[in-house]
Amino acid sequence: MTSSIHEDGSYTVSRVPVGPATITVSTSRFRPPPKGEKQMMMPPPKGEKQTMMPPPLPPEMIPKVDAAELERRYVPIPEKYSDFQNSGLTYTVQSGKQEYNIDLK
Repeated sequence: MTSSIHEDGSYTVSRVPVGPATITVSTSRFRPPPKGEKQMMMPPPKGEKQTMMPPPLPPEMIPKVDAAELERRYVPIPEKYSDFQNSGLTYTVQSGKQEYNIDLK
């Protein structure tokens, strides 16, 4: 399941199977490129395995902002939270509506 994080930090996920879930959080796709460079996906360094990343967001879910606005709004988080094997974020999903605040330390 994939969800966008709103500017206030809230998110909504629906139709999640009941049971244990591992959570990942990534803001890297919204990281502004260094000044004068285009943003591109880079392969992992030699000898490192590719981590599983969520599928790209559909264009209608990506906010339309200019580069200066994107740089102002981007919030970096530790890279470990984007790797489902190392995020350390888990939750047991139960039936019905529930709330889970993700603590990114």
